[in-house]
Amino acid sequence: MNALILRLKNSIDHNILNSIDKNLMGQYHFVPISVKDSFLFVAVSKNSNKDEINAILKKTFQQSIKFMLVGDDDLKELLGSFVSDESISQTPTAGTVEPA
Repeated sequence: MNALILRLKNSIDHNILNSIDKNLMGQYHFVPISVKDSFLFVAVSKNSNKDEINAILKKTFQQSIKFMLVGDDDLKELLGSFVSDESISQTPTAGTVEPA
């Protein structure tokens, strides 16, 4: 585990983490970290759909969302600490648009 992921993991507010559906975290590839200065900090990768994640988190949190970009492998490693491997999709869910 690299230093960034270890630092993020140690910064996680478990009350926030426990209020989020772990399956959604694995499906959309994000990990909420903490609230600071009226912002909810959320770890994502470049492949994560920030619009969908924002919509999911706005249902539970009133704070503005600040995304923290981490590498895809690093995010999967961080997710693996909280979500079962079966719940982590190979690629993040892109959205809810149905094909025509």
